[in-house]
Amino acid sequence: MDKKARICYNTDEPGVCRFRPLGRQRIYGGNDMQFKTGIGWKACYDEERDLYTAQRSWRGFYQLCEIDKETYDVLGTEAMGDKSADEWIGEGRHLFEADDDYYTMPYCTVYDEDYMKLAPWSDAWKRADKKIETSRELTDLAVEVFASEEKNREHRKKKEEGKDAK
Repeated sequence: MDKKARICYNTDEPGVCRFRPLGRQRIYGGNDMQFKTGIGWKACYDEERDLYTAQRSWRGFYQLCEIDKETYDVLGTEAMGDKSADEWIGEGRHLFEADDDYYTMPYCTVYDEDYMKLAPWSDAWKRADKKIETSRELTDLAVEVFASEEKNREHRKKKEEGKDAK
């Protein structure tokens, strides 16, 4: 998204800018959002939906996660303690992940098909069309096997139950 294509409202809180992005954001209702940023990460609180999301990226790696209020409040403060912002964000429910570094083949994994609706402000859309997408079956298997995907396991089961009920 073009940095000029947004209206920024400064707040009294250092490192926090409220703004309403134009363009893609308008598709999803034009919600008021609050942002926190740091080196290699950005977090968003969507007031209208009471939803917290964050992205982290470094040297070709990118991850978009749904986080909780506690994590959002801690990011960028002394309360983070010895944990980095990457660790705090990575503990959230993974929505989308992409990697395009010189160690691996470029790929992206979609954990939640609604990732753009949940975080329309994110940079995920820039990365999704340039990678080899992991198949749905392989993603399902990864979610079932890896302990780090426990939050996704619950979400995906609820989603499947909802489809079966229809």
